[in-house]
Amino acid sequence: MSHVDSDFLGRPNPYIERTRLRRATHLKRFGPHRAVGGSHNCMVDGTEGVTVTSRMEPLPLRLQPNSDLRRVLEASLDLRRHDAAFVMAGIGSLSRARLRLAGKEQPEVLDGNLEILTLAGSISRDGAHLHMSVADDKGHVIGGHVGYDCMVRTTAEVLLVLLPEWSFTREQDPMTGFAELVIGKGFRGQQK
Repeated sequence: MSHVDSDFLGRPNPYIERTRLRRATHLKRFGPHRAVGGSHNCMVDGTEGVTVTSRMEPLPLRLQPNSDLRRVLEASLDLRRHDAAFVMAGIGSLSRARLRLAGKEQPEVLDGNLEILTLAGSISRDGAHLHMSVADDKGHVIGGHVGYDCMVRTTAEVLLVLLPEWSFTREQDPMTGFAELVIGKGFRGQQK
């Protein structure tokens, strides 16, 4: 038993024991999973309950000062010749943010010292659909759709996840009136 498995008196750590029990129960029910990727029930092309197995490739990025946040993320997907990715997390600072608020047609432009609190979204070969919240130097928070010209002030740290077995595109949806995400299995020029 290691020092992590027990307290300072050598008694078993109940948290570790519960975790081991949960893992053993999970393995019995579902079997082993790969470290990244795995099988999931989801909805693809309107079909529910499809079991999908896929591979994911994490790509941590650090953006330099004066980089356009959205353009760099879109270029990262294209440079690696992938058709689908998502932003798992992002933090950093901006000197300018362009955020389109809910229900608005034009983005708000925010200049000054801004901190990225959250960043998430999908990236396709047709572009990105990203949401971000930022705080100004007074702690006021605003969030919305990320536009072009969000300029990195000191750094931006983003965890991008590439999906090499998938293809994301955007097509006009008559129900919403917007170009919405279309998910396909396959990659550049080889849709399945």
